[in-house]
Amino acid sequence: MFDRMIDTLAAGDQAALDRLVRMAPGLAAGDPDRAAAYLALGAAAREAGAVHPAPGPEILALFETGCRRLDAAWQSGDAAEALRALNAVVYDLARLEPPAREAAAPATFAERFADLAARRSGFCMGMDPSPQVLRDWGLPVSVAGLADFVSIALEAAEGSVAVVKPQVAFFEAFGPAGMAELGRLISGARARGLLVIADAKRGDIGTSSAAYARAWLGPGGFDADAVTLNTYLGLGALGPVFERAQEVGGGTFVVVRSSNPEGSALQSADMGGLPLADRVADAMRERNAQLAPGGVGPVGAVIGATLGAEAARTVQRLPNALFLVPGLGQQGATMDDLAKLFGAAGPRVVPTSSRAVLAAGPRVAALKARLAEETAAAMPLQEAAAA
Repeated sequence: MFDRMIDTLAAGDQAALDRLVRMAPGLAAGDPDRAAAYLALGAAAREAGAVHPAPGPEILALFETGCRRLDAAWQSGDAAEALRALNAVVYDLARLEPPAREAAAPATFAERFADLAARRSGFCMGMDPSPQVLRDWGLPVSVAGLADFVSIALEAAEGSVAVVKPQVAFFEAFGPAGMAELGRLISGARARGLLVIADAKRGDIGTSSAAYARAWLGPGGFDADAVTLNTYLGLGALGPVFERAQEVGGGTFVVVRSSNPEGSALQSADMGGLPLADRVADAMRERNAQLAPGGVGPVGAVIGATLGAEAARTVQRLPNALFLVPGLGQQGATMDDLAKLFGAAGPRVVPTSSRAVLAAGPRVAALKARLAEETAAAMPLQEAAAA
């Protein structure tokens, strides 16, 4: 009987072990004490098997030694020793700690984005509570107005889009209370199943870079899903942020080619026969290949929607990155422009617009209607790879 218990525990066959436990009284007919011992030992084995689905050698050795000791005691007629053996086995099995389980790696930002974008498109609602937007919505330019903006914007975004992007500067402008509202926006958006890109455009070196990483990504800080970065201090200086993103399943978006005219001269500067932007893109591609071999890495790129052919070469240099693309709506770009610029990379595009969307506020129904138009227009980007 004990041999069969040992074998079934080793095999992790809970059903078979249950049958043996039920059979124990019959196998020990006429000896109620022995039948009770079988039942107690079988129950302990069953519980150990549930906690340790694939028991290791230490667990099996402990169980087998106890079984042999108990069986020998019954054979010799030493009831006291049998009771001691039973208690020892049951106690030792009960105090075993569950095996340590390797923590599953968190789903990456790229994976979560792809899942949501397949259902809602990749469109990102920009949440930029500028003083002008607050006034247009009939809200005071104050923390109270900011709080109302956050509540309305979250209600409109819920179930409508995959991603939201608060512009951090408009919250910083109200000091600590404004940053508290940013925290409420981020936690509220994530609770509603939205991805959050904190548009903070941070960039520093060493321990300062690591501090920014902890501030924006993962538990303990604002806990956004992704953050935007500047790379004028060198892409390598952003390493701590990339590593933090990889660790917590977050993302980053590095400004590579921006739509503002002031950035063009620097980003197009010749660097050994290539524009600076392309040199940055090459370094990003290599970093993603290291962090996510064969997949889309945590180092994404900000590419302005209005740049057209100027940015096409840069896009081609980043086959393993997501693209955050501002410039839709009031800046003049359309979804058709994005389809031409990004081609088969369409499913990796996060098109974003703020002013054109927020112009529909402050009524939630009107904002949702505008978002429905934007997501419908963006959905063809998800189908580009299959076209």
